[in-house]
Formats: sequence, C-alpha cells, structure tokens
Amino acid sequence: MDAHLEFDETKLLAARAKHEAWLSRQNGFAGSGLGVGRNGQVCLKIYTNKMPEETRQNVGAVLASVPFEFEELGDIHAL
Repeated sequence: MDAHLEFDETKLLAARAKHEAWLSRQNGFAGSGLGVGRNGQVCLKIYTNKMPEETRQNVGAVLASVPFEFEELGDIHAL
C-alpha cells in the first residue's frame, strides 16, 4: 500500500507544522499550503520563487514520506 494514501488533511497540516520553520529557512521558499496535486489527491504545496535545484532535492529528502508538490510562483510585485 502506498504510504501517501494514508495522508488526509489533518496529517498534512501536522506535517506542514512540523517542517514549516525549517522550510522557511530554505533559499527560494515562499510559503506552503494544502492543495490538490496533479494526481487529484490532496497534498502539501511548497510554493517557491526560483528555488535552486539542490534545495529542491533537500526538501524532497526531508519530505520523502509526505505527498507534496512544488509550485513555482515566479516574481511577486506589490501593487
């Protein structure tokens, strides 16, 4: 059985809370939240702004047991 299938919104929010402080210190991290992944299942969204590939790999290693996807935000400008 795929361990990712065992994650619901409550468990994803707990994983987010557990890792949020560490994630916030990563180069290119812009935020996180819950969303629907490409496979149609709920996942942790990692919002990025030009996150280096090495950092993406580190995040992937830390979150290996959590269903997550990166979502590139691009440049953000105040109005």
